[in-house]
Amino acid sequence: MDGSLRWADLAEPENCHILVAGTTGSGKSEWLRAMVASLLASNRPASLRLLLIDPKRTAFTLFGGSPFLWRPVIYPDETDVEEVFEALIEEMEARYRLLAAQQVDDLRAYNTRATQPLPRILCICDEYADLVLGNRRRRQEIEARVARLGAKARAAGLHLIFATQRPSREIVKGVIDANLVARVALKVARAIESRLILDHAGAATLLGKGDLLFKDLGDPVRLQAPYVTPDDLRGVLGRV
Repeated sequence: MDGSLRWADLAEPENCHILVAGTTGSGKSEWLRAMVASLLASNRPASLRLLLIDPKRTAFTLFGGSPFLWRPVIYPDETDVEEVFEALIEEMEARYRLLAAQQVDDLRAYNTRATQPLPRILCICDEYADLVLGNRRRRQEIEARVARLGAKARAAGLHLIFATQRPSREIVKGVIDANLVARVALKVARAIESRLILDHAGAATLLGKGDLLFKDLGDPVRLQAPYVTPDDLRGVLGRV
């Protein structure tokens, strides 16, 4: 709130996977784009790849054809999302075999030794609830894969960032609560939603437009998200 920057290192256990929640107009999609812009500004495709899942087809339209994409932008009405998560698990397991061959514990150590360093892969979903609501079998399949990735993916350099505008008990508790340890809570509609996300009150009284509470270790910290315009994002993408 004083204008100084707050950084979260995805390589650290407390920040490796993030849940982002906020009601319509809170700035949730803008926060995701600002996060991606920050990472693109300090990386190249050799060090960072994105797996973008866009159920609403509105969050990641600017990224089509970007060299940062691990796969083309995923639209769940066209692509089997379970297969996408399974491919991410296969990538994770292949990386663990490489780590074992080099006798190292994580991607950071591997890349200091490897002649061909591996990029980190960020799996970002703009509306996780759309993937799991309405089809019980599909939900079970997706949650099983998310649980596996959440438990093991960090050391292999794979990270999950899931957003939702429906932070209900049905969505947040269970697999998400256990595996996405860092939380970004923008303005929510009800106090109970704040407690589901943060185990604290406060998110229901935020001002919107990027006003947020961030929690990894300890109590939530109030922050103001930067706003990255579409032109700013095009500029970052155009530098590659």
